[in-house]
Order: sequence, then C-alpha cells, then structure tokens
Amino acid sequence: MVRSLAWRCTLGREYRHLPARMLFRVYVAGEAMGLLFFGGLAVADTTRVLMLRGAVPTIRVISSVTLDRGLYIVGSAIFLAATILLLPLAPHGGTAIPRMIYVIGSIYAAIMALVWIGMRRRVRLLSGLFSLLSKLRPLRAWTERRRGPAVQIEDSMFHFLNTDRPGLWSAFALNLAAHSLSAFEVLLVLWFWARVDRHLPPCSSRA
Repeated sequence: MVRSLAWRCTLGREYRHLPARMLFRVYVAGEAMGLLFFGGLAVADTTRVLMLRGAVPTIRVISSVTLDRGLYIVGSAIFLAATILLLPLAPHGGTAIPRMIYVIGSIYAAIMALVWIGMRRRVRLLSGLFSLLSKLRPLRAWTERRRGPAVQIEDSMFHFLNTDRPGLWSAFALNLAAHSLSAFEVLLVLWFWARVDRHLPPCSSRA
C-alpha cells in the first residue's frame, strides 16, 4: 500500500484524483506478474503501464513508473549504505567487520550522490544512452526510432520535477517508509521465531 501511494505521488497533481485502491490493485498485479513470469522489474513495470494507460496518457505513466522505480532504488541504496555505515554501533560479538563492507557502503553513497547531482542538473540519461548507441551502425535504426519517445518521457519527468516538488519529496519519503516497513517485517519474523524456538523441545527430543 505504501509503495502504491508513492507511485501515486509521481503521477503529478493532475492525476491525484485516481482512487488509491485502484492504483493499489494495479501495483499488486504488476508485482505478481513480475514474480509469476520471472521477468522481475521489466514485467512488473510494463504491466503497470498497460493497466493504467487507459486512465493516464502512456508517456505520463511510463515517466511516473520510471521515476517511482528510480526513487525506490535510490531509497534502497541509501537504506543499505546507512545500515553498513552504522554497523559499528551494533553488537557483533567481538567479530571484526570486514573493511570491504565499508568500501561497498562508500561506493553506494557516491553513486547516490551522482544520481542526485544528475537529477538536479536534469541530465538526459535515457535519450543520451540511445544517442550513444546510435553511433553503432547495427543499432542505429533501432535507437533512432526510440530516441524520440525517450525524450518525451524525460520531458514529462522533468516537468514533474519542476512543478511538483512536494510530490517528489512525498514519493521519496514513502519509499523510505516502505524500506523501513520491510526491515520491521524481518525483525518481527525473527522475534516471533525466537519466541517459538524457546518453547520447542531440543533437537534430540524432537527426533
């Protein structure tokens, strides 16, 4: 539900009238299709676009799904980097924490800083990628056909970023909340398992 509300924020003010329960159904259907057909994010996001394009223009849906997925990935990277960098504060039984973990956390933080700078400067990553691929002769025709729609998607995303800052920050905050709820879910399962395990007989008596 939180993830679907975050996606609703990226659609823009003009589509806030869409019922939250409808977007929740579309979001769950997309995630289910991604798991069912082993296509992951590609199938999940494509399903969301196909199911909602009747109510929202296709370009607007694609840009909102792209932005929503990007904010989710940024949030997950920030959550992971913060967890890694806060590891020394957690009890670890005297076991030394490998330095490579801190290196990974620093790399994640640097990548997120670059993404933030690129977003602030409105760098056209998608159309720029197609422009780069068009220099390869076998891919030139294919990339030229797709560069125009990529520019339209980027224009729609930049319009949202320029005109709806509260929606952007709301979507970002909701994605962080979704990650926090996922971590809480894992902690809750471990807590229940610890309570159940204390009441189970030893392995020898179980056998």
